[in-house]
Parts: sequence; structure tokens; C-alpha cells
Amino acid sequence: MSRGLMSAESKCIEETGPVFGIRAKLIFVVLMITAALISDVSSARRKRPDLPCVCDEAAQSWLSLQAERWDRSLAGVEGYEKPEAVSVCLIHLGRPHVDYARNRIYLRRVEEGEDTLTLVHEYLHLAFKNHPRTRDELFIENMARALLLDGER
Repeated sequence: MSRGLMSAESKCIEETGPVFGIRAKLIFVVLMITAALISDVSSARRKRPDLPCVCDEAAQSWLSLQAERWDRSLAGVEGYEKPEAVSVCLIHLGRPHVDYARNRIYLRRVEEGEDTLTLVHEYLHLAFKNHPRTRDELFIENMARALLLDGER
């Protein structure tokens, strides 16, 4: 009797095994294609030299004022170089990012709170662009928070 159950279980596994395998492979292929498309779009955005800059003058003015103060605080941090002529540009779609070649920061909006933190975060990517720290998101985020907290005192 137990032998009959075993063969029934084996038969069930044999019948569903290949179907499950095909589904898993199909899901895997779809995920790989999606990841490749996202990577291509993200890469194209970073390499796109013709992205226009609609300047947010208020944010740019605020950033210039703060950057003077931050320069004194960051001068001793390894890899820091004060960026020259940073532009703050507004975009309608996409994630905040920087154009390293043009010293541009692209943001959806700049108001208060998280928007300001994002602006400082992206500025720091420019400030460390010639150092491996520019790719260290934890370092950049913690430094941005510290600079904002220091400014509140």
C-alpha cells in the first residue's frame, strides 16, 4: 500500500515537475529582460548629453550659499573637491541624478524636507566625483544628513 502511494506521488511530481520548470524558466527570462531594459534606460539617461536644463534658480541660490559653508566642513574629508558652477535642473520624469561632465543636478522638485536632502545628496555625488566614495550611497546619504543637521544648529 505504501508502495502504491509512493508511485502515485512520484507520478504527481513527474507530471508537475516539467511544467513548474517551464514556468520558472519563463519567469526568469521575463525578469532578465526587464532588468536589461531598466539598465538600458538608466544607462541612456546618464549618457544622454542633450538633456535640457530648466534651472531652479531658488534651489541653485540656496545650494551656492550652503556650499560655501560646507566647503569649510568638508575640506578635510578624503576625496572632497568643491564642484565649480553647479546647476540645479528640474525634470518631469525619472529619478534624481547628476551629470558629472556638466556639473548638473537633475531633480523633480526642490521644496523642503526630503527634497532638500536629495539636493544635498546629489551635490555630494558631484563633490566626490573623482573619488570612489561617489558610488558609496551609504557614505553620501549619511554625509548629506550630517550637513543638513549641522546647518540647523
